[in-house]
Amino acid sequence: MIVTKKALDFTAPAVLGNNEIVQDFNLYK
Repeated sequence: MIVTKKALDFTAPAVLGNNEIVQDFNLYK
């Protein structure tokens, strides 16, 4: 779970540029 939280923090800026990345990370969750 900690890894996922860190990943979200790191992708936060990327998410703003691409919402598709969020869906990809959701699959990992």
